[in-house]
Amino acid sequence: MMICESKRGSLDLGLMRITDYDAGISPIIVFPEEAIIDRAVSVAWLIENWTNWVWETDINNIECRHELEASEL
Repeated sequence: MMICESKRGSLDLGLMRITDYDAGISPIIVFPEEAIIDRAVSVAWLIENWTNWVWETDINNIECRHELEASEL
């Protein structure tokens, strides 16, 4: 998944799948206002709300990267 700009919400930040069948189609979620700090998603908010907002998997099994090269997809 990748944080991206979204036209579906007023805050314009969402989370998009970058692999699998639905990759790149549209954000799976648009982050709520309380998740955004200085035009970025709060890491603390994301950790605390992972299973409620994003995915039903343990947050401890998630790997995060700052950047992803197109050749890695």
